[in-house]
Amino acid sequence: MSDLCVQDHGEDERRALPGLRLCGGHRDGLERDLGALPRLHSDLATILATGGAASGSGRVSGTSSAPLPIRPDVAAHRDQIRHDLVWWAVFVADERGHALPKDDVLDIARWLGRHVDWIAANLPAAEECPPVMRGLAGRARSLLDPNRRLPTGERCRKVPDGGERCPGVVSMIQKPDETWTARCTVCGPQEAAPYLHDRVNGRWVTIERLEAYALGRHGARVPRATIRSWAVRDQISTRTEDGHTWYELGSVEARLRDWAERERARQAKAVARAGNGDYELSPRA
Repeated sequence: MSDLCVQDHGEDERRALPGLRLCGGHRDGLERDLGALPRLHSDLATILATGGAASGSGRVSGTSSAPLPIRPDVAAHRDQIRHDLVWWAVFVADERGHALPKDDVLDIARWLGRHVDWIAANLPAAEECPPVMRGLAGRARSLLDPNRRLPTGERCRKVPDGGERCPGVVSMIQKPDETWTARCTVCGPQEAAPYLHDRVNGRWVTIERLEAYALGRHGARVPRATIRSWAVRDQISTRTEDGHTWYELGSVEARLRDWAERERARQAKAVARAGNGDYELSPRA
């Protein structure tokens, strides 16, 4: 067994803790994310409606006025938090032969928190669980903070006259009015439009951008270790410049379609076993 952490550290590899497959940072990060998710799930409920009591559009008890419109992005992410916690609880319980917790986000998260070291010591859990929980927590915080930065990007497109293409990476920032701006780590502010609408083939992006693309386009959370394994097996196109690896998005798309379909089938099977959303978790005999 390799003594390196199975999570991505860029060019700086880290050793896993003794007996585990995660370094201390990723092991502790998983524990923190599991501890934060119940609070984030609850906080999202406070912004679930598109308006508020002060708007005067809320439903008054005993009246026939219409309820507040619900924000579908917030509702969907609250469902996603519960769905992924349920999935991992079922997975760990099946693997370890344990009884499942009560049907409550707080109880499920606390129960998984007691199994952090087991998750950190076993594959594929050590590879797949931390980025899922990190993504859930990050997405929740971005919904709670409307002026959000998307910490993913692609290579800057500016090419000075007679020069080489800028080596910077572009981040996207969404304002409260849902408009986007772009900022390059080298060039500074840019127009966002070129980075929002583009072809897939021939587009060279960072591994972070691939993660966001997989989630947004296919609804799949793909671990960086999986993406790197595709590159090692020459199943996707990559190139390295100045120590940075870039991924050709078109070559990844076919792999993502197959991978996302398998992931959805696996998750659907787990959810069906847990009552297809009803989550009737009773102690096992």
